[in-house]
Amino acid sequence: TGIELKKCYFAAVTNDVMPEDGKHYITIMMVATCSADQEPKLLEPNKSDGWSWEPWGKLPGELFHPLQKLHASNFKLPLPSAIASAAFPSTAFSPNCAHMP
Repeated sequence: TGIELKKCYFAAVTNDVMPEDGKHYITIMMVATCSADQEPKLLEPNKSDGWSWEPWGKLPGELFHPLQKLHASNFKLPLPSAIASAAFPSTAFSPNCAHMP
């Protein structure tokens, strides 16, 4: 997406068995902050139709199965201010995202 993350934290993990696709994913979900002026870019058009910012409570259409499962689980997305101030309860992962591609 080209988005440069500032702080990122572990948020959740999902166990996703998809027998119709012959796949089984263990998906690690992270939450992060970024500058408000950044817009996601479509860098892999063969894998996605595009990116957009959407409210957590109103995600559009068909979602990637692990994200759909997390959304249906009643997971509460933390406020950006909680993530920025490190008030979001998480594990001991470092909030420094500089090492992430």
